[in-house]
This record gives sequence, C-alpha cells and structure tokens, in this order.
Amino acid sequence: MQTPTSSPTATSNHDSSPIRLLFAGIGGYAGVYLDALEHTPGITIAAVIDPMAESSRHWPWLQSMGVQLVESIEEFARSGGQADLAIICSPIAFHADQTCAALSAGMHVLCEKPIGATPADALRMQQAAESSDRFLEIGYQWSFSAPIQQLKADILAGKYGALLELSTQVRWPRSEAYYTRNNWAGKIRDARGNPIHDSPVNNATAHFLHNMLFLAGPDQASSASPRSISAECYRGNRIENYDTCCCRIDTHEGPRIHFYTTHCVDEQVGPIIRVEFEHTVVEYQNGSPIVATCDDGRRHFYANPVLSPMDKLWTCLNRCRLPSTPPPVCGARAATPHALCVDKLKEVPITPFPAEQLQIKADAQGSPLTVMPGLGEAFERAFTQKKLLSELGIPWAAPACELHF
Repeated sequence: MQTPTSSPTATSNHDSSPIRLLFAGIGGYAGVYLDALEHTPGITIAAVIDPMAESSRHWPWLQSMGVQLVESIEEFARSGGQADLAIICSPIAFHADQTCAALSAGMHVLCEKPIGATPADALRMQQAAESSDRFLEIGYQWSFSAPIQQLKADILAGKYGALLELSTQVRWPRSEAYYTRNNWAGKIRDARGNPIHDSPVNNATAHFLHNMLFLAGPDQASSASPRSISAECYRGNRIENYDTCCCRIDTHEGPRIHFYTTHCVDEQVGPIIRVEFEHTVVEYQNGSPIVATCDDGRRHFYANPVLSPMDKLWTCLNRCRLPSTPPPVCGARAATPHALCVDKLKEVPITPFPAEQLQIKADAQGSPLTVMPGLGEAFERAFTQKKLLSELGIPWAAPACELHF
C-alpha cells in the first residue's frame, strides 16, 4: 500500500534547494493551499496565473515575496521560468489545457478536482502524464488520507469479504451567494462556450462520489468503472444546471453505488456513508471516525479522513524530491470514472421542483437560500432503502433515466 505523507517534509531529502511552485488560480480553494504554505519552509512560489490575482486575500503576501504574475504556463516556460510543481486551482474548463502545458514544461502537477470538464479532457491529461516523466495527481483529498488508503488496502486484501454496495448522502445548503460568486457556478458552459457542467456532483460533493468509486477500484491506484447509471436530476435554484441528484451506478467490477446529493435544503447533513460487505458494514458520519462492524461484533476503527485535507499537498511536495517519478496515489486513472459519470448525467433531463412548493429562506450571512420542503426527509428514506426518489412514490419525482456507458 502507498501511504501518503501526512506532514510537510519537503526539505528532509538530499536536495535541500527550495521546491518551486506555480499556481494557476489563487482564488477560492487555492486559498487553503496558500494558507498551508505560508509557514512551510523549503518552498518558493515562482509564478501565479490569475487574471483576478489582485482580488485574492493572499495577493499582498505574494507580492511582498516578488512572485511573478504571468498570463499562461506557456509564457512562463518560454521566458525561461522553471517550477517543480504546478498547482492547478483554476475553473474546471482550464484544468486540461493547463495540466498538459505544465507537464510539457517539465512540471509535476497537482490539479484540483474534478480532473476536467469532459472524459476527453481526462484522457488527454492521462496521456500527457504517461508520456512525460512527471506525475499528475488529482486533488481528491480523501484518496490521499491514511484512513482511506488503509481501508482500501483492507478491502483489496479481502479483510471484510466481497464488497457489495456503497451508499452516500450529502445535503449541503448553497445560497444565492454561492451561485453568484463567479461567472460559471451552476453553468453547463462558461461565457466562452467551454464545458463546465458545474453541479454538486461535479463540484462541492464530487469528493464523495469519487470516494465510492475509488474504494471499489480493482487496485490501490484506480477506481471502479461505471457500467450503467440510473439517475434523476432536479433544480430549485435559478441556475442552468441541476442542484440535486440521486443515482444508482452499477460497475464492471461488481459493487453497486448509490449517491444522493443536493444544495436545495436548509440543514447541512453529511456526508453519511455506508459500505456493505459480505461480513461487515463500514459506516461514516461527518465528524466521526470510520467504523467497520463485523458480523461477529468485532469493530475496526479508521481515523476521520476530514482531519487531513492537505495530505495531497504534502504528498506532492515530498514526491518532488524523489529521484524517479513514483506511481500516482490518485492520478488520472483513478479520477476518470467520476468524469464519466458526470458526462453521462448530461443526458438526464433536469426536472424543476414545483415552484409553488419552494421556499426562500436566508443563510447565516443573509443570502437567499432556496429550499425544497421535505427533500431532506426524502433523501433519508432513499438512502436507507437504497432507492431513487421516484421509487418512493413522491408526487413531484420524475422517472429515472437509465443509461449505459
């Protein structure tokens, strides 16, 4: 089993020169990386690519260090710039081009999730990594955490018997402020026509669909391949894409996956995860450790994967020091099945929630929050019974769309 490094030890190897970083995007989630790096020794930020760099709360700090602001990775490379690791935190539509450019310029890459806007993007990124002598990691942080790595190793070793089914529900409210924070939130394509397919499945809760695919993968560095998907997509917010989805995925490897995700609620719940084996049930509720309960009453505990969100960063920094390129922890091969699911969900009609039932509330900051009453309870029933919403007899639910890959 590959165990990711859980703390920054970038200066502990033979080469003591600073690791040079390039950031594509310094807004949004990039701020979490920058917070972690601000007090990490042995790191130099060589350049930043971001047309809105001045709006980042980290920009004054970056300026004080003389960080170069450039228009593109290609421009940076043409001017003689060098970096060991490119961290791609730009909007989804830019992931593939920037990743491929960085690999071509001789950089390792840590690209934030999801891998790209389309399966074609994912394939292009995988081929670019395989033809280079650099690594590409996709930032699904749970996959880098020691508890998920150990759980997957135990699954592959047959510790709990055959893996049968995996279920996850995530109910995370997202208000108008979330959908107006940039010009692509909730969109299918951006202003230039590039595919985005922003949705809870492809953004805020993407981690949890990926996590099930990853745990069901046939080896430590890959995910299960979807064979068919039955899905329902709904919308309550005034957006282009869906804000609610429930789906059932059958995989070529055998395990069945159930996923329930929504932003159209007023109470934050989850992730709640249940993984069923021949002889064991593994469960997780946000804020708690992962618990495996065997048929004979024995229990095994794994730490809470939420507690180590920067393992992906420390892993990549340390791998930059290695004399040869190691195999990925969560590379393109592991991340692509999620992209395949997102792509297939494009074919599912989006059903609006009944307008007369929707309620407009306010989040903690006073931003309008669209809520579908009863949706949380419906999700709980669906999760418990492993059914889709339409299978519960809910009047507004639309028939599931069954699709094959």
